[in-house]
Amino acid sequence: MKALCFSKKNILLILTVLAIFSFWFFCGCGQNGGSLDVYSVVEPPVFSPSSGTYTESQTVTISSPTPGAQIYYTTDDSEPKETSTKYSGPITITTSVKIKAKAFASPKIPSITTSATYIITGTVATPTFSPEAGTYASAQSVSISCLTSGAKITYTLDGSTPTETSTVYENPITISSTTTIKAKAFLEDYESSQVSSATYYIGQTQTPVFSTPSGSYSGITKKDVIINGESGSTIYYTTDGSTPTIYSSSQPSPATITLALDSTSPVKTWQIKAFSRINNKAQSDITTESYTLSITTESDVVDSSGVGQFCSIAIDSNGNPHVCYFDETGKIKHSYKNSGSWNTPVVINAGVGVNGGYTDMAINSSSNVIHVVYYDGNNGQLKHAYSSSPWISWNINVIDSGVSKAFPKIVLDTNGNPHVTYYDSADKKVKYAYSTASPWNTWSFIDISENAVNDDNTGRSSIAVDPAGYIYVLFIDDGKIKSKTNSPLGSYITKEVFSYSDNEYYLDIGLGSGTGSEKKVYAVFSSPQLCYSQSDNSASSWLSSPITISSSSLYQHLSLAIDNSSATDILHLCTYDSAITNLKYFTNSQGDWEEFCLDNNVKTGSYCSLALDSSKKIHVCYYDEQNKRLKYATNR
Repeated sequence: MKALCFSKKNILLILTVLAIFSFWFFCGCGQNGGSLDVYSVVEPPVFSPSSGTYTESQTVTISSPTPGAQIYYTTDDSEPKETSTKYSGPITITTSVKIKAKAFASPKIPSITTSATYIITGTVATPTFSPEAGTYASAQSVSISCLTSGAKITYTLDGSTPTETSTVYENPITISSTTTIKAKAFLEDYESSQVSSATYYIGQTQTPVFSTPSGSYSGITKKDVIINGESGSTIYYTTDGSTPTIYSSSQPSPATITLALDSTSPVKTWQIKAFSRINNKAQSDITTESYTLSITTESDVVDSSGVGQFCSIAIDSNGNPHVCYFDETGKIKHSYKNSGSWNTPVVINAGVGVNGGYTDMAINSSSNVIHVVYYDGNNGQLKHAYSSSPWISWNINVIDSGVSKAFPKIVLDTNGNPHVTYYDSADKKVKYAYSTASPWNTWSFIDISENAVNDDNTGRSSIAVDPAGYIYVLFIDDGKIKSKTNSPLGSYITKEVFSYSDNEYYLDIGLGSGTGSEKKVYAVFSSPQLCYSQSDNSASSWLSSPITISSSSLYQHLSLAIDNSSATDILHLCTYDSAITNLKYFTNSQGDWEEFCLDNNVKTGSYCSLALDSSKKIHVCYYDEQNKRLKYATNR
């Protein structure tokens, strides 16, 4: 081996280097803070929490054991550099991510790169049901689904809470009776879902039944329709033919629906549709029935040859209606109805002229002798005609002469003798005439008015007679509506009923229950509203203020009939509503006044007259101006 040879110069250089190194070493160079740190390495970053799978978001901190080290990180899998995102505080992780980090501390050598991967899974979506929970008439096939892909669904049908070991859902579940399904979804590394629940009520409520037969009901103004449903159910219904819903009118079963006519039409039809519903059952099928109410049972044309003005009606002892009336050729006629049809009219007087008429009629309830009063315009006379069954031949006599219009009214006392009030145009007063024996060709007269009227139309009056033979007259005098009677003292007394309105002059009077000085008397009039007043002491005094029946001020041709057969008097009133030109009917049979329409054809109802039969059914005759004919209606 060849020996190494060093020159003195090389040996000196080596000794110098060794001396310097020894000086640095023994002086602490290479220890902490020494300049030899340039050769040390920064400690690698540490993550907390560590990599893993989590069901919810995480807050990650990154640290380095090397004091003063600055950490930089990336989330896109790139290598961290001093130009990457600088770590300044905890990082919130809401979705799966890989974080790479590197620590720097100059002049040290940067750390190695460390990384942590976080898998954020979350909570499994809550299962849903199809169809949704509810009430169904028949069995249902229920599907359960979960929005979280790959999740396993378990369920129970007994109300218990499902677990991962409960029945696994694989196919739709058939529910044929009321059942509650509970379901829960599971997936590895995921928080299990919330429990979802759906209750299915299976079964249909029984279809309700109308216990009131459907169809047409004539002669009545009100009808209760009863609908029976399953016990405990609620009935939902409409009356206008529309389909009912749970927001429609409703009543607990059995439901009572009151149908009632109003003042707009004499007939109305309702189509009632209804279903029933009970808790935990599907609603029933809809059932439908129709009902028609009409206030009249008959509506006839009595005569149609330009006739019908100044008509009057009365009922004979057999319940047959009779009418007398005026035709435009100047005749007074009579007709009656039996065996379902009107007899051919008989002419009472063929020569009263085109300005005649103004008829009124009364029938003796024992003998069926008919009495008619009318105005003979050709001769300016008030006449009286009477006839016995079959009312073919008529006897006529003159009550008074030198009159016009007359506006006569007639009643019979219990002996069958006529009592008449009328307007004497000669001295412009209302008068009272009566005859006490057949053939009623001798008449006695008493002035009713104390003052002359200022308008012929205010010469109208009305008369009633009680079983004792006392008469009651309603008339207009000195701008007031007044009554005059000879009951109970026998001498005539006059009482004010109400202050008169100059624009209206229609009125009527009727007797109610009571006897002697306690006879109830009723007066109806336009003032201008339709009103009535009452006396409880045989017209010795009247109510201080009349009672309004209707606020309309355009009622004409009033006709009053009273059922006084019971303790409470029932008033029946027909009148022509000139505002809408049709025939109205009012009654207080239910306590309060009710308004109905007897005929809603245009210009129909003037000259109306009303009578009650023994069954207290109404009979009305009236003029159809539109067609110039006489009409009749009843609710019998």
